[in-house]
Amino acid sequence: MDIDDWDEYAHEEILQAAVRHLLTADDLDQICADADLPALLDATGHPVTITAANSYRDAGVLTLDRGVWLELSDGSRFGLTVTVSRRPTGEVTLRHPATPHRPGRAGSTPRPRPAARWAAGPCGCACTSGGFCGGCGHAGCGRR
Repeated sequence: MDIDDWDEYAHEEILQAAVRHLLTADDLDQICADADLPALLDATGHPVTITAANSYRDAGVLTLDRGVWLELSDGSRFGLTVTVSRRPTGEVTLRHPATPHRPGRAGSTPRPRPAARWAAGPCGCACTSGGFCGGCGHAGCGRR
């Protein structure tokens, strides 16, 4: 993988690839067992498996969204869409997969939000009442 190939949608592309990898790395019944969930069984009593997991682009899904298209052995199909509710406020760089992660460095612990962000004034959307508006990125903060 060449990290120079990632475009300005690196977050969506990486999440899409990670979900695709996670859903193809193990059988679906093993994924369910690991998550302490019941396993799906088809009409014959056999565990349902993931027969294909492709990015929307590779599966030919007509959308500009990023996501993973899943086809299951029982004939069902699902799309898992990666939706952005807020972009990062600072610059984001990519670390090559072969480079080891160093704990304690930038990005490993959450940083406090800048005070100016919270002093912007009241928000008129659903987030002020604890809901999710999907537009301002406050997601239930209630402007606290």
